[in-house]
Amino acid sequence: MNKNTLSKRNKWQGRAWELDLLRGICILFVALDHTMYDINGILNGTWSASGIPALVKAVDFASLYWLSPVRDSWRPIIIYIFFIVAGICTSFCRSNFKRALKLAAVALMLTLITYLANVVTKTDGFLIVFGVLHCLASCMLIYSLMNQLLNFITKKNHVLKATILFTLGLLITQLYKVYFVEPVNAGYLSVSENNSFIWGLFFYNQKVWSMTSDYFPIAPYIGWFLIGAAIGVAFYQKRKSLLPALNRKWHFPLTIPGRHSLFVYLGVRVIEMGILALITYLAIGSFNFL
Repeated sequence: MNKNTLSKRNKWQGRAWELDLLRGICILFVALDHTMYDINGILNGTWSASGIPALVKAVDFASLYWLSPVRDSWRPIIIYIFFIVAGICTSFCRSNFKRALKLAAVALMLTLITYLANVVTKTDGFLIVFGVLHCLASCMLIYSLMNQLLNFITKKNHVLKATILFTLGLLITQLYKVYFVEPVNAGYLSVSENNSFIWGLFFYNQKVWSMTSDYFPIAPYIGWFLIGAAIGVAFYQKRKSLLPALNRKWHFPLTIPGRHSLFVYLGVRVIEMGILALITYLAIGSFNFL
């Protein structure tokens, strides 16, 4: 075994595989949710009118899924876990500020790609203005600035720093429940009287909601992100798995997507949109979904 192979193996064995596992589960659920959204929300009329049994059944299944209380139950849980894990991972990163800027660049590229998808398909259902990647990049950027201040205030006392982060994160999530609509209801209710675009980057409002097919304002998700950051400070200072004895091959199907979550998220989204557009073109001879 050469040195490069040994180095890669040691790097893999040193990873916190449980975080990759949770992130992999979240990414796969998000991919499913996006597919169901596109079929139910964008392609519903076109596929139903095509008369093709397989497409009609796909629409029926997507509609059943989208309106199901099961989705309303698991979706917030998956999203909160995703942001908590992202927060934990700040303890593994040497520069969260640089990481935030890189992710922000990817998010803006996604906005451009989805805009072009709208132009090609002659619809407005694909555009992502402030989705999960935009929100996550914003959380990272805010945390990177907070982290410098907290290190100064706490003098790098990990217990005190974790306590402050956890308290602040919990406070944000609870205040959001009291004063704002829950994310599960945000698509159905008039979520805010303030419809400015800037306000919509921080809290749900109709202006941004009407512009984007994937909407994640900074609040309440930064609260869960900070809770995750607190867990990272408290338990992952050594940047190692808390469950090394369970690190076996059984989790590879989910930890591998979790290790490359950004590429999987973007790749699956682009491929999924391309496949749906191709199916539509073959069915009706046009990319016009309306």
